[in-house]
Amino acid sequence: MGLFLDQSKPSPADFPRNEREAIFCILIGAVACDGDSQNDEESSALTSTLLNSRTIGHDQTKDLVIAHHKRCLHLWRTGDHSSILQSCVARINTELREPVFMHLCGLVLADDDLAEIEMRFIEMAQQALGIGEDRARTLLDGMIVLKEL
Repeated sequence: MGLFLDQSKPSPADFPRNEREAIFCILIGAVACDGDSQNDEESSALTSTLLNSRTIGHDQTKDLVIAHHKRCLHLWRTGDHSSILQSCVARINTELREPVFMHLCGLVLADDDLAEIEMRFIEMAQQALGIGEDRARTLLDGMIVLKEL
């Protein structure tokens, strides 16, 4: 199965429809949280992650991925971040929450800065994903070390 269940554009009321869309939406939120997601290191890192991922099936087109990317960006720019996160987290299995948190930290750190708004997004995601403060700090520190290697 590919990244998305079908080729249709999701409406705000039923998005995300599955775990993959929920993870994708959170990762887009990590990129969009500083408001500068055009032609930057974070967008490049996410694009690279998606294109190298086995979760995008052969039946998925770049146009579909771009359409869902735009949908997620619109949701993050116009919606309540807390409710978007809660909606996404509700669809993500517990065992995948730490890896999602690590990936979103990696995307936020991709441009070599950690703006206040990005730190607030990380804290909000950490709480929504149910990751303890000490564990979240350990994971974030680990991602910083990996970034510096």
